[in-house]
Amino acid sequence: MPGKQDVLPPDWLEQLRSIYPKRDGGGAAPKAVTRLVESAIANGAQWERILKGAENYRIHCGRKGMTGTEYVLMLQTFVGRDWHFEEWADQDMRSPVEKAADRARETLMLRAAKVGFRQQIPGEPDFRYEQCIKEAERVSEPRGEPKVWAVK
Repeated sequence: MPGKQDVLPPDWLEQLRSIYPKRDGGGAAPKAVTRLVESAIANGAQWERILKGAENYRIHCGRKGMTGTEYVLMLQTFVGRDWHFEEWADQDMRSPVEKAADRARETLMLRAAKVGFRQQIPGEPDFRYEQCIKEAERVSEPRGEPKVWAVK
């Protein structure tokens, strides 16, 4: 099993404290945090997931207006025995607008693939690409039988 020096960067505590949201009240006790992080790493936690969890929790606290209040978990609790960082490491922290834009882009790509249209050119605006797909869809639609008018 690798030692903590193989897993943790030399400035790991400063990295973690700079990312973690500020809290009103007691600050993080460096000795306790050191002991808890080293214990988590020894038990299989990954440093990258601890950092990602802390970053996502900071984003959450900022969006909820919790930063700087007593409602922010103490850092010792965050990295402690319950491993709160694990539940936050997998959270999708994109804004609702970003998520909607990604869904719209995926729908556009599916429409393009359905009619055999090219991929979007880098830098091409989405609205222009969508216009091109609409035209390709219109052209690729099967046409019905031509109407024959009887002349009497």
